[in-house]
Amino acid sequence: MLARGWVPSARLRTAALFVVAVALLTAPVWMAVLHVGEPSVTYRAVPVTATDETLRFADGPIHLDRELGRTRDVENLACEDPVDDSRPCVVDRALAGGRRIAVNASAGGLDPGTSGELSVRIDEEFTVVDGRLYRRTARAANGTLVLGLERVTPETFLNETARDAGAYADRESLRSAEPATYRAARTGVATSYGSAAPSGGRTSQLFETDDGYVLVKAAERDPGWSETARTLAAAGGFVLGARLLLRGRRT
Repeated sequence: MLARGWVPSARLRTAALFVVAVALLTAPVWMAVLHVGEPSVTYRAVPVTATDETLRFADGPIHLDRELGRTRDVENLACEDPVDDSRPCVVDRALAGGRRIAVNASAGGLDPGTSGELSVRIDEEFTVVDGRLYRRTARAANGTLVLGLERVTPETFLNETARDAGAYADRESLRSAEPATYRAARTGVATSYGSAAPSGGRTSQLFETDDGYVLVKAAERDPGWSETARTLAAAGGFVLGARLLLRGRRT
């Protein structure tokens, strides 16, 4: 605690003024390094295991036919929400019920391919019907594509959809470009800033780590400051720092 009546010396005041001036003068640099005011997304990882027809998360069992779609929005998995009435989900439920559905390849914008196997532009390869996991299929037949569903286990779904969490960290040349979702899969939590912070789309991705599977989800979003506000803050700090530095030199 400063003694009562203590007055800093002129030398000390000049030194303090110099420190503040340099901090303000370099504001554009440290604001960029520390991501001050930039939009950001914080990702968190939740361990995942497969039990029977359910994907189980560390924060409690999540049954696919009741809660997964409303709370998880998993990449490459469609119709998690049982009340989703979009056309693909209605078709999936009809197929699971035994209906045969064929579509015209050219009218549907689909490509039957040369092998007769699946060669279709599908946003999500897997789907959920009545809590069960299926793979969407399509086979060419007489100028049409016959749509179908193939039952898969939760283990198969995890094995085929999970990304390798070490894809970037295990390669020296790629470490600096590692996305925040991959860092979160390895460390539990990570944040992306600026233009690297997505504003929409799928919010959760599955990863395979050395310890098993995890679901990485966007847990927090910060819109940050406007571009104008960040520019004014950096420029204002630079100008104020320059003025204080000049003032200190005069004194």
